[in-house]
Amino acid sequence: MLFVAGVYLKQLAITGVSLIVCAGVFIYSSPIRWVRMTEFWQKDLWINDSGKVHQTKQALIGIARGDWTGTGLGAGIQKYSKLPEPHTDMIFAIIGEELGVIGMLFVLFMFAYIIGKSFNIAKEALKIGKKYSSYVAFGICTWFSMQIGVNIAMNLGLMPIKGYTLPFISYGGSSMIFAIITFAIILRIDMENRAGYQKQKYYA
Repeated sequence: MLFVAGVYLKQLAITGVSLIVCAGVFIYSSPIRWVRMTEFWQKDLWINDSGKVHQTKQALIGIARGDWTGTGLGAGIQKYSKLPEPHTDMIFAIIGEELGVIGMLFVLFMFAYIIGKSFNIAKEALKIGKKYSSYVAFGICTWFSMQIGVNIAMNLGLMPIKGYTLPFISYGGSSMIFAIITFAIILRIDMENRAGYQKQKYYA
């Protein structure tokens, strides 16, 4: 949001790098945090069967079982007892098992379409001078992009397991409610954009 608002790139870069360095020192200073960050990258992933490594391993097994076309909707077995939190954090792995790579790509393309349209709405609001609405829309889009990216990355074993849901898909009351509210705001901004264009045409 600061970048979109026109902050100086040098100041933004200095602040960003400083935060990353501080986070790195904070993680490295504690053996528990360091192990938590790196254990899922270790070669003994398939030997170590404890904690979050087990969850990552089971997610990857589920995706591998699905192959290209999946085992069939409802025919996955990882969700019953193997994979913890299959209905919330790890639902993307279940999609991979039951619908395969094709199903995962379909979900990714749908999210890309929704977020792409939302970014366009934010840019249109900026064009007609609605800066506050534009910054809110950019913030929502960035938030959803990061949450989706982190959830998918941890299902694919690229990041440590965190408690992030997959918006609009994961089971959960508060997550679903906030997802609906935030995209209702996006739709409201789009409606105001259209009204603004009509007003500009009328006065023109």
